[in-house]
Amino acid sequence: MIVRFFRFTRLLQVLVSIFFSFLIIILKLDELNLDALIGLILLILIFLISIFLISKNSLLKNNQFLTFSFIIFCCFISHFNLDYTLFFSYLFLLISLRKTYSLNSNKRINKKLFDIGVWFCLSFILFPESIIFLPTLIIGISIFYKSNFSNYFKMFFGIISIYIFSWAINFMFYENISFGNFLAGTYNTLKAESSQCTICKNNNITQLTFVGFYCLIFLVFLIKFFGANLVERTKSVFLLIFFINTLLAIYIIENFAIFLFFPFLITLTKLIAKTKKHLITDIIFLAFILFNIISL
Repeated sequence: MIVRFFRFTRLLQVLVSIFFSFLIIILKLDELNLDALIGLILLILIFLISIFLISKNSLLKNNQFLTFSFIIFCCFISHFNLDYTLFFSYLFLLISLRKTYSLNSNKRINKKLFDIGVWFCLSFILFPESIIFLPTLIIGISIFYKSNFSNYFKMFFGIISIYIFSWAINFMFYENISFGNFLAGTYNTLKAESSQCTICKNNNITQLTFVGFYCLIFLVFLIKFFGANLVERTKSVFLLIFFINTLLAIYIIENFAIFLFFPFLITLTKLIAKTKKHLITDIIFLAFILFNIISL
């Protein structure tokens, strides 16, 4: 009964899922401050952009149970800090992914390649550790369009353009530093942040259980729903590459959970939609809610 309510991604289901997700996360917070509130709003924006990305690129045959999967994910992410800078970075990364998927239309390719670099650079500037997703974009260009130096150069031109623009803004309004020092500062920040986390020391058993649960879901997804034709298999391969890249985040990013969001949403939604025994899914859903209430 619970699952059937979330069967379609309509306004009522979206609003109810947002309400429950807010409630789950707020109950876990020690203090509801401005940073946490911004993080919550960004999480909703990430969810809405993900729905658009999934619909626009036909990553699922329908959007059934996306809202249900969102609530399940919020049960997990409530055990992490709501870092709004990290959420902003992931938002830009998703837009970059959207541009990568759209390459298979063979329209306005040069602009899309440039845009991939622009949005990725914005993600990188806000959160330098997101550079680990650069291989995903490079391979995505090869999968959805063509693998050649010219295409990669156009993407890197977008990256370099925004990075130089960021330095220029910093130079004029904040710090009078050379481009070389600005670049060195980015490198030092990346090195300092990533060295603090080697399968991050602060990750608790709940967070690592989430990763194990997620890996199991993805494995079942690959075995059962890898794709019935070349188009579906191509999209599954790209999702697999993004999934592998995401697992690397566990090693260098303490609050890594948000990077699992997009593939988690697709894989769990697909599994639930194909599960005919909704009573079992209802029980699992209630168990997750109960677990979060007990662990307050």
